[in-house]
Amino acid sequence: MSDDDDVKSLKTNADAMYEDGKVEEAITLYAKAINASKRNDQGVDVHKKLHYNSTAAYAQLTTYRSEILDAET
Repeated sequence: MSDDDDVKSLKTNADAMYEDGKVEEAITLYAKAINASKRNDQGVDVHKKLHYNSTAAYAQLTTYRSEILDAET
């Protein structure tokens, strides 16, 4: 598998995890995809999209944790 395929596969899997509500797993896969894309110089657009998706996942995780904390109080 080429680095291009690796990045695409990681992103696809991360997107699927995010859609399934498995946000922490998605964050891990986005980080791996970001690192793989750096090694292969995937270009600015790929980096932007991966970082955007990762940030969205972190935001979702923060919101989810905040909701849990609110429910516990």
